[in-house]
Amino acid sequence: MASIPLGGDQLTRVTFDSARVLRSGTHSRTERFDQLSPVIEELFHVQQDLLEKIIKTFYIPETAREEGSLAQYRAILHRTNVNGQVKANGYESHKDFLITVTRALVIELACERWGADCKTDLGSLVPEEVKTSNTKGKKQWLQEQVTKVVDTLFCPYSAPKDAKIYLRRSGHLYCVTVPSKDVGKTIDLIINGEAVRIRVPEDCKTDEAEDGVFSYSLGIVRVAMDFIMFNDAIKSGDIDMITILMKRFIPLFVGLSSYKSKYAIECVNFLTKTECLLSDFESARVKLGLLEKADQEKTNQQTWNRRIIFVLSNT
Repeated sequence: MASIPLGGDQLTRVTFDSARVLRSGTHSRTERFDQLSPVIEELFHVQQDLLEKIIKTFYIPETAREEGSLAQYRAILHRTNVNGQVKANGYESHKDFLITVTRALVIELACERWGADCKTDLGSLVPEEVKTSNTKGKKQWLQEQVTKVVDTLFCPYSAPKDAKIYLRRSGHLYCVTVPSKDVGKTIDLIINGEAVRIRVPEDCKTDEAEDGVFSYSLGIVRVAMDFIMFNDAIKSGDIDMITILMKRFIPLFVGLSSYKSKYAIECVNFLTKTECLLSDFESARVKLGLLEKADQEKTNQQTWNRRIIFVLSNT
């Protein structure tokens, strides 16, 4: 007898798993609810949980006057329907707000890395030899430019550092701060009105230059990119990418909440059942079944409760 995959939110999965445990000692497959397997979380609820954690972590209403905060972007964009309550009929509004801000931040980062004032100036940065080159040359140039942005987003980044060097001159010890751009170069210093030429060593002591706004914005973009990729994977039906992203969500949920995150546990539960317990055919069937409902609007919870009661009463 074929099994019937059952999906829902985290509470639905826990409730059904508990019901099956209570009936595990019965004598028939129907009484044990063996036909309802596996019971996993719907992809829509994963989207909703992730968006809720991102908003709770980065959206603080009291920071509306702080530059670069999500609360300030909300005020600038006049998004009055963004209030931090993602699960109170606010999923679509918060989703659109996060994607809009993320796209703007990525464009701003690209302009900064490519030396453009705004996105309309990006076309003028293409060298003439690239415009007249073949397709391979254009792709190579574009790859080099995009790499600058991708490396900033997904590779460890440290802000430029100023170097401190110590000079002994006429029996006195001087501490001089040198800009980061001069590290490893020969420069001229003025000490007590006297010009001194020195070479700044590359391994000299440096001071960290922390950019709070940049770090905050980079954190938003990194987690929002995972959220956007998850939405795109669901729309395109890429079940392999969904599996990869569910693995990425485990440390992401832990980082956004705690190591006891129930949402991280749901990701582990999803991967355990679809990748380990089920056959390849059953795993694909379950994932494709989840995709059919992922783009539908959220169903009223009372309607789901009535459906669950109906299933239980007829088994």
